[in-house]
Formats: sequence, C-alpha cells, structure tokens
Amino acid sequence: MADPNASYDQYGYQDENFVEAPKAPKMFDPTYLLPRLLFRWHWIVIGLVLGLAYGFVNIKLATPEYRSKATVRVAENTGGGQGDVADIDLRSKEAVSNVRETFEVSKLYESIAGDLAIQNLPRLRPPQSKTFRSLFQEEELRDPTMDHSYERAELAKAIRSWTKISTRKNSRLIDITVTHPDPLVSQKIANKVVEHHAKLRTQNLRSGSSGKVQILQENLRILNQGITEDNKRLNAYAGAVAAEKDFTEAKRAVQELEVTLRAKHPSMLEAVERLRIRRQALKDELTLALNNPADEAEWELNYDRYADLNDEKSFQLFRTDVSARVTELTTGLSTQNGQRESLREQLAEQESQGNEVEAEVDKYEEAKLPPFPFSPNRRKILTKGTVYGLGLGFALAFLFQLFDNKIGSVADVEAAYQLPVLSAIKRLPSEQVMEAEMAALTNLPLSFAQVHPNLAVPGWASDPVYSEMFRVLRASVSLLGDSSERNVTIVTSSIPGEGKTFCASNLALAFAKQGTRTLLIDFDLRKPAVHKIFGQPRHGFQGIVNVLNGTAGLGDVIATFEGFTNLSVIFSGTKSPSPGELLEPAKLYSIIEAYAGNFDHVVIDSAPLLPVPDTRILAPLAHNFCLVVRADHTPRKATYSALELLAADGLQPSGVVLNDFTEKRMQGGKYGYGYGYGEYGEDHDEEEEEIIV
Repeated sequence: MADPNASYDQYGYQDENFVEAPKAPKMFDPTYLLPRLLFRWHWIVIGLVLGLAYGFVNIKLATPEYRSKATVRVAENTGGGQGDVADIDLRSKEAVSNVRETFEVSKLYESIAGDLAIQNLPRLRPPQSKTFRSLFQEEELRDPTMDHSYERAELAKAIRSWTKISTRKNSRLIDITVTHPDPLVSQKIANKVVEHHAKLRTQNLRSGSSGKVQILQENLRILNQGITEDNKRLNAYAGAVAAEKDFTEAKRAVQELEVTLRAKHPSMLEAVERLRIRRQALKDELTLALNNPADEAEWELNYDRYADLNDEKSFQLFRTDVSARVTELTTGLSTQNGQRESLREQLAEQESQGNEVEAEVDKYEEAKLPPFPFSPNRRKILTKGTVYGLGLGFALAFLFQLFDNKIGSVADVEAAYQLPVLSAIKRLPSEQVMEAEMAALTNLPLSFAQVHPNLAVPGWASDPVYSEMFRVLRASVSLLGDSSERNVTIVTSSIPGEGKTFCASNLALAFAKQGTRTLLIDFDLRKPAVHKIFGQPRHGFQGIVNVLNGTAGLGDVIATFEGFTNLSVIFSGTKSPSPGELLEPAKLYSIIEAYAGNFDHVVIDSAPLLPVPDTRILAPLAHNFCLVVRADHTPRKATYSALELLAADGLQPSGVVLNDFTEKRMQGGKYGYGYGYGEYGEDHDEEEEEIIV
C-alpha cells in the first residue's frame, strides 16, 4: 500500500515508473501462429478429407486413356544408293527440328484421316466425359449400332489433337505419341503417322522446289535494282532538303524579330541578310536538283515551268513539288524494303525445304499396343488432392484464427499478454445441475440455503473441483510476496460479464478456509453483485458506500454468516447518485489501510476497467492485482485496451485468472454472466437483475 506521507500528484497518487503495455503478437509470427493453427486441427482434417474426396471423385470421373509411341530416326542422305545414310551433325539442332516440323503440317493428318484402315477402326470416337451425376447412375453400355464415324476434316483435326510430336534431347530420334481411350486406336494412328509421313516426303522428293526458288531469286534481284535506283534519286535532293531547312529557320527568325524590332535595327538587318543568303543557297540547290540526270525524267515535261527560279511564283511552286517528290521517294523505299524482307523470308523457307529433302527419316521403333492406361494417374491425383486439401484446411484454420478475437486457453493468455496465469477456472456445471445438488443437501446451515450455488461451499457439487482451483489461485496470490506486506488483493476485469465477482468471492472463501481472517469488499459501486452471491438484497445491509459518504463507521458495515468461518463481507450498500465522486484517494487509502490492519487478507471486487474509471483509482492502493479474462468471451482488443489504460497509470496486473475455461472449448452450459457492455451501472429493478458471478 502507498505511503501516506509520500508526495502525491494532482490526482492524489505517487508518481509511478513507466510501464509498457504488452503488444499484440504479429499475425505471421510462426511461434504465435503455428500453435494456434494446430489448435484448430479439426479444420485441417476437414480440409484433408475434402481434398482426398476431390481426388477420388476425379479418379472415378476420369476416362482411362492409353498412350502409344512410335519413333523415327533422322539421318543425312549421302546421295548414294538405298540405305546410304550418315549421322547428322548434332551440333546443328535445326536439322532435326526441320524434320520434326514436317510431322505437324495439316496435310499429313488429312492424309491419315482419308485412310480407310483408320476410318473403320472400332471405338474411334472417344466416349463422352462422365459427370458427377453419373456416379450415382448405372453405367450405360455403348450402342454398337450408333454412328460414331467422323467427317474427314473433323477426323483430321481430332487425330492432330491426339498426337504429340517431340524430339529427344541430344539425339536424332523423334517420338510420335498418340493418346486415346482405346489402346488399339492409339497404336494404329501412331504407326499411320509414320507411314503417311514417309509417303508425303517421297512426293516432295519427286516434285522438288527449285522452280519456286528461281522465281523468288529473280523477283528479289529486280526489287534490289529498283531500290538502288530510288536511293540515287533521293540522294539527288539531299542538298535541296538541307537548304530548305536552313531557309525555313532563317525565315522564322525574321518573323520573330519583326514583332519587337524595327526594320533598321542591327539585329533585324543581320537576320534579313541571313535570310537572303539562305534563299539564294536554296535556289542554287533547287537548280542542281532540277538538272540532275538521276531524276531528270520526273521534271522534263514541266521543265519550262521551273526554268526561272528567280521568279517568286516558280520558286515557291518548285519548292513544293520537290518536297512532295522527296516524300514520295522515301515512302516508296520503305515499301520496297518491306517487300524485299518478305521475299528473303520466302526464299529462305524454300531453300530450307530443299535442305530438308536431303535428310532421311527411318522408322526406328513401331508403336506397340499399350498394356495399361496412361491416365488417370491415381497417385498424382491423390497427392494433388492431399496438398490442396491440406492447403484448404490450413486456410480455414487461418481464417478462423484471424477472425477469432477471443482468448481460449492458458497458452493464449501468455502469448497475447505476456502475463502469468494465476489459475484457470473450469466452466461451472449448468444451473439446473447445481441447484439440484444444492436442494439435495439437508444438513447445511440456514445461511447456506440462500447462497448462490456457484460459491464453492463444502458439500456442494462445485466444492471438490472448484475449491482446488481456487486454492491454486490463493497459492498463486500468496506467492506474489510476503503475506504481511501484500494482504490487499483487487479482482477486476476489462469488461462486464467476465466473472470477476465469482472469482473474488471464491478467492476470499479460499483464504478463509485456510484459517485466514478474510474480508471481501464489494467496491463495484455501480452494479454490485456480491450481495447476490450470498443471497441478500442490495439494501439489506449498509455497505462501503455508507462508509464513503460518512453515514456509517468502518465496523458498522461488516457482515458475517453462519458456516463461513473467518470470512467477513462488506456489501456495496446504498445506491449513490454519483459513485465516482465518493472515490477520493486519501479517504480510500485510510479505509483500506484500516481494514488491512484488522484482517489477514482483504479481497476487493472492483468495477470493470473499460466502462468506468473506478478501478484505476483503487488499483494503486492494492498490493495484488488480478485481472479476470473469460475464455471464449473476452475480446482480445478489450484486454489490450485495459492493459494500456493501466500502463498509462504506471500499473500492471500481477497475473490473469482465466475463467470459464474448458479444454475442449465447447459451447453451452454457461451460467450467470449477465452484464451488458455499454449499459454498465444503469438502474434496473431488483427483481430483473441477473446473477452476476
């Protein structure tokens, strides 16, 4: 307790050292997040089950597919007799790549689609995909009389979609892989691709492509010649273009100076002279361009119109026509350059095709009938389902953790608030069970008949279990320091409805059962509840309010009850119109000091911290500060706000009492937590008030 001779600040309290409020753990801190996710293991299991179910459904719905592969080998044709082939230089990857591209042309698959051996294959058209609904229906047999044939174009497109062409790395082997629901179809098509490809290559050998190459080369030669001539014509105007630019700049300079300077100004005269020189230079260059043999055909028909460039009209007309001619030549060159690039590409393609003919393609390995389906891959699907399911489970656990703003366990308290848990009080049985147990006892003192069943009175159902938990709380409080120096304990909570009165009353009873002279004071002046615990009306006794307002002495308000040895109680007493004004620090100090001097231990049930400031006034006068947190009820933010308020006053709780705790965190069976947050301290009729524990 504070020293009465010490200096106080303007609020009546000693200056306190700074206390830092605990910070909320970072959301993605593994040491904080992982235990909370594992605590919600049932969501992870649900996600895993859903993922595996998804995998099994996919396996059931999947149509089995068979994969057959034929392989060809690429070699260089040496030009000798049949079978005269040599290995292609593997350093040139283009050789094998060019051959692979010939397996992807549409003409090849149109040829295969026209083969009667392929058209007459049974089960050529794949069956329709299964639906989820089909899992619960009998499988329908495929009607052999139904027409499952293809149009040729449709079949060619289908065969192309079933076929994959790939080159083996660092080799001359090309694989033709066909995937189809029927194993025979996949084998036949793979071999037919190789067969028809060989036929097409033979036709290409016979037809050749030399004629196309010659035509393209001649067109390219003519186009190059035209580009060269147009470049010469354009160069004939290079001097005129440069002179036109200089003349335009000089003319603009004169126009700008005319705005601010007179005609005889030195700068103006200099600019006009420069314009004259530029004009003459432009006339000279235009005269050269007009007489340049590189483009004389352009001007010979209208030569007389431009002959006298000293004439202003002819001068301006020729300037305009030269500018248009330069634009025309530039645009024409750009178009011709594009045409030249196109011809070069066509020529390269034709020459490449000619080179391809030089490569020999041999059948390396025929496609075999696949013995078992390639897909569905059960292991892969189930692995994927497991991964997705675990991901879903952890996502659900994270979401529930993210939106769960309640404290649920001892570990939660310690991780969130960095405060020790003095005791974890298990959830009470239902009200009906406790009242039935209480009614069955006939040998209790008369005063016990009025006591609320949540008080751990010897002989009741709550006694064996709850007495032990409050003995743990009593021991935790006793270990905070020397009992002779720390005999005043305040019990409060962040918000109403957390069970602070229930904990304070049973803690006081636990001290009394130990043989310690204990006093329980109801300092919740706005909404007291200790009188309900002992089954008494609020106005049946004078209380601490009467002591504070001077209408009763310290000893006049102490009540005792038969059967409660060593336990004395001071109720709240008469209602006060302004409870806050009664809490004057010096008077409170003298009152609590007087009671602490006459009792071995004083337990104070105080108002919640957030709704009213009463507890912040009382807290510095107590030795032990117990903060009650109700499991699965108290918002984390509320407790953080309460701790911040206390830290601002230089105070910190001695520890936390985790109330209404259950390891399974199951809902239901809650009893007697009846405060409404935000309406704390409002008047209600006595008959309508709920039991607050």
